[in-house]
Amino acid sequence: MNIAIITPGFLPVPAVHGGAIETLITNLIDQNEELGINKFDIYTIATDNLTNIKYKHTNVIQVPVSKLAKIRRRVQYIFAKVLLRKNEYHIVFGDILINKYLKSGYDLVIIENNMTLYADIYKRTNYKNNLIFHLHNDIGSNSKPEHLVKLIANTAVKIITVSDYLKDRVNSVYVNNITNVLYNSIDLKLYDLNRLTKTEVLKRKYNINSKDKIIMYSGRISADKGVKELILAFKKIEYINNAKIMIVGSPWSTLKTSDSYLDEIKTLSSSLINRIIFTGYIHPEYMPEVYALADVVVIPSLVQEAFCMVGLEAMAMKVPLIATNSGGLLEVVDKECAVIVEKQENIVENLAKAMELLLMNDELRVKMGNSGYDRVNTLEKFNKENYYQEFLRIISNSN
Repeated sequence: MNIAIITPGFLPVPAVHGGAIETLITNLIDQNEELGINKFDIYTIATDNLTNIKYKHTNVIQVPVSKLAKIRRRVQYIFAKVLLRKNEYHIVFGDILINKYLKSGYDLVIIENNMTLYADIYKRTNYKNNLIFHLHNDIGSNSKPEHLVKLIANTAVKIITVSDYLKDRVNSVYVNNITNVLYNSIDLKLYDLNRLTKTEVLKRKYNINSKDKIIMYSGRISADKGVKELILAFKKIEYINNAKIMIVGSPWSTLKTSDSYLDEIKTLSSSLINRIIFTGYIHPEYMPEVYALADVVVIPSLVQEAFCMVGLEAMAMKVPLIATNSGGLLEVVDKECAVIVEKQENIVENLAKAMELLLMNDELRVKMGNSGYDRVNTLEKFNKENYYQEFLRIISNSN
């Protein structure tokens, strides 16, 4: 089939600047290159980093968006929101894509996670009967309002969600029989404990000694991810003298490395001299080596997670988890590999108790780490190799 994949329009694909969705699309490209089953046209925001990237079965179509155009659109959005009570943000990427770049003649057009972009393509192009929407985040926000869920459920040939939780959320807004679950996956060849070569180098870089116990957070640094609550919880167990906390990530990939929330987090952490490590953004390719430093990985999300790749990544590296009871995250981990904590009440206290439990019990950490490793290696739905085949199975019934 000749397939167009429309990226969300914020980070480039292939994932040269990271991004969970962008990495998953890149995995699809890589698998399709190996098997050569379909012809992909990937529509992505332009960047110089993609100039020399070439594929045999994929055409990467870069859509240039200037900073001035972004500023103008932002002003238009604020005007419409304040004066016209309209609260939908239509990105410039979508306008330029539709007006100048989107080709005709595709068997399928797959829109990744951007509902307003789906609506624009449906309303402003001839693509009416072969659209697929791939949903990666929870609905109900300004970017994923219920009226657009209804539009997509009424017009798409397929909706793909990353978890049963998210499928149920779609059906709670509009009951349909076109929604399919495609779990996110990781490359187990990359997340391989036998390929580690930089452990000692990284320990020296981050001043970690052999007696230290590392609690790690990995991901986007934002209020809804619970990073502040995690640090407050860590302060409650400061008496565990060899415990350190490692914050891996940035507010948003390589494109936003600081903001007021991160500043607040660093101020809050100022008393944790030599006991907290901020690494900044680390490209996914190097994350297995970083996870190898962790004794415990914590996912302290305050909101309902649609999925959560960090869970899979930590499990693949035999690291036990602490996770809040958050939506699709509970489809990724189970009680054998993670301590599940209540987030609705006393989350700081709950995180502190869970960290104390695992840090003080070496045998339990090993047991849970092994359980997670077995889980991620046994269940095919989490494997990159199966991801592409399941993707093909879902879209093959869309014509």
